[in-house]
This record gives sequence, structure tokens and C-alpha cells, in this order.
Amino acid sequence: MINSTCKGDTVLFHESISQETLRRRQQAFRKTEEEIEARLAEEEEEEEQRSEEQYSNKQQENHTGNTSCRESGMFRQTTHPHVAAGKLSVTS
Repeated sequence: MINSTCKGDTVLFHESISQETLRRRQQAFRKTEEEIEARLAEEEEEEEQRSEEQYSNKQQENHTGNTSCRESGMFRQTTHPHVAAGKLSVTS
């Protein structure tokens, strides 16, 4: 009878240790899962910011490029000096 009671207590003791171990592992798993999700969200946000910066930089390059072309005279309408003075004659 003593042996069966001791065995029962031992089983209960091991079950409580197993339950405690399981609870700790579940908590650790949840914590790790939350940390991973937080890191992923942070990485996604950083990637989104990089994409927005690249898009913005590309837009600025395009705008600056067009402005510099206009300022350099590429898009300026030019008139031949003789035409402007009315001195150019057309010969046939």
C-alpha cells in the first residue's frame, strides 16, 4: 500500500512538472512568436520607407533632369537671326 501511494505521488509530481514545463514552453513560444512578428513588421515598414524614398528620389531626378534640359536650351524655340530680322530671302 505504501508503494502504490508513493508511486501515485511520484506520478502526480511528474505530471505537475510536465504541465509546468509545457506552460513555460508555451509562454516562451508565444514570446518568440511576438518578437518575430514585431521584427517582420519593422522590416516591412523599413522596406516601405526605402521604396518611398527611391520613388521620391527618382521623381526628383526626373524633375531636375527636365528642368536642366529646359534651362540648357534643348526645349527652347530658336529663331534664325536673319529670319528674326526679316533679312532671309527665299530663292527658287
